[in-house]
Amino acid sequence: AIGLEYSYLLSTQLSSQRTYYEEKLESVTLQLSNLTNQLQKLSNEKTVEKKVEKFVEKSERLERELNEEKELTKSLLSKQEYLQTQLEDRDSKIKDLEEQVRDLMFFFSAQDKMAENPELAGGNVVIPENNGGNTRKKKCKK
Repeated sequence: AIGLEYSYLLSTQLSSQRTYYEEKLESVTLQLSNLTNQLQKLSNEKTVEKKVEKFVEKSERLERELNEEKELTKSLLSKQEYLQTQLEDRDSKIKDLEEQVRDLMFFFSAQDKMAENPELAGGNVVIPENNGGNTRKKKCKK
């Protein structure tokens, strides 16, 4: 009977101890699960922070490139305006020179006609100064 009582007491104590350690194991498992989740969240946050950092760097780089492109565009537009002005000046000079060539051709043609015609011998051709810029030069006979 003592052996049976001792056996019963031992099994009760072992059962109680097993329940205690099972609860303790469940509690530790739950804590481990929570800590694993927190670690995963922190890891994700660090990954997100790294991604955000990369995006910020990329954004800053793109902003610098945009500013460089704006400066380049501004410079090119300025150069284009300068070249356009130069082109207009040259066109104006060409037009003026073409008018002078036309006037000289007219003068030489008139001079040849005067030399060929004995009636006009001794006459002079006078071309007045160009005051207005766009006035036509006229031939004067004497």
